Order: sequence, then structure tokens, then C-alpha cells
Amino acid sequence: MKRQTILTKERFDLASTRELERWAHLVGHHHVYVIHEIEGPCKIGIADKPIRRFGSIRTSNPRELKMIKTWRMPGRAVSARIEKECHERLSEVRVRGEWFDVSPGLACSTVEMVIHDFELFTVTADRLREDIIHNLVVKFS
Repeated sequence: MKRQTILTKERFDLASTRELERWAHLVGHHHVYVIHEIEGPCKIGIADKPIRRFGSIRTSNPRELKMIKTWRMPGRAVSARIEKECHERLSEVRVRGEWFDVSPGLACSTVEMVIHDFELFTVTADRLREDIIHNLVVKFS
């Protein structure tokens, strides 16, 4: 049986923080990560399992890499939105693909600024609500 009640905007707007956290858990978590190529560029990407992703990138890269930081976000849509915005903000220093000629500190602060600008740690933010609702519709339909 589908859980239709948790998908309505009215129900979502009246939800407590505890209920929102439970729904975010149902959606699952996804991560935004920063990987640094020692003495080289940084990669800003997303993965549901960032350590596994790091291992696959390290295997295919001849240079030494270091996982700098990960941020756990509610669902892939939220992580993808953060990643896209970070890539846009750093577009002038793009080396190739998701790799940017920035320090690990600047890469991390860019991710944190985007998270802050999207108000993602304010559970009642409309953007987060829309992303969680989108993820719930996908998960329960």
C-alpha cells in the first residue's frame, strides 16, 4: 500500500521536525564530496557511497588523491542541486569535467556556501521540501 498521505503539500507543511527527519530517512541519503589530487585540482561530486566512489576514482587516476570532506544530504536530488551550483560558481577555474583548479579549502567553502544559500539545514525551507517531496514521489510511486 502506498503512503499517499506523506506526499501532500498540506501534510508536509504541518509536519514536525521529527516527521521531516523521518521522511528524509525514508528518502535515503546521498553525499556531496570533495576529492583533492595532491598538488593538483579538486573534484566536487556526488555519490550514495562516497568511499566506494573514491576508491574507483583512485583506481583510475595515476596521481595521489585524498578525500577531503563529505556532506550527507537527504536524497540524490538535493546533492545533485548542490553539485550543479558548485560547478557553476567555479566554472571559470574548471580544469575538466568535475575537476577545478582550487585549493581543498576553497572547494569545501564553496560547497558549504551553497548549502547555506539553499538553506538546507533549515528543515522548513521550501527548496528542501520540494526536493524531499520529489524524492518521496519517486520512491513511493
